[in-house]
Amino acid sequence: MLKMSRFPEKFHKESAMSDVTVLLVEDHPDDEFLALRALHKARINRVIVKHEGYEALDYLRSTSGGSSSKGTSPPELIIIDINMPMMNGVEMLREIRADPTLKGLPVAVLTSSANPRDVEKCMELGICAYLTKPAEPEDIAHLLSMLDSQITSDSSREHDASTGENLPLPLYI
Repeated sequence: MLKMSRFPEKFHKESAMSDVTVLLVEDHPDDEFLALRALHKARINRVIVKHEGYEALDYLRSTSGGSSSKGTSPPELIIIDINMPMMNGVEMLREIRADPTLKGLPVAVLTSSANPRDVEKCMELGICAYLTKPAEPEDIAHLLSMLDSQITSDSSREHDASTGENLPLPLYI
């Protein structure tokens, strides 16, 4: 099941997929390898890997001004695991959504948990996709394809009156 959010223009251009930067937050080396393989096969070649939530948040905050002093920009997509030590994925997602400079970043969850409560919590926090492991290259390619095909014009989307932002579009596959 996927829940849609706003995605950068780069997701609209098939030829530009290799220009998309993804932040992968994964603590298990084998799962990291499989996710990187799937992303590579989906033509995503710019992947930043962080192994725990605090480290990932530090990285995101260092890029949240649009471009950091190190010349890095925020990723166009964040993929997080839920079951991580120290700060789990749901806690990290709450931190992202609470930070005014990060809250608009699209986040997908890639996890071994198929627990309906985990899915519900993540959906309430505005994720764009919830995928269970192992991630096959076709899963990642399908996610990116769905993100691309489900983006609609702003005029056809519902708006949040308090923020003026578009509300996520639900999509179930």
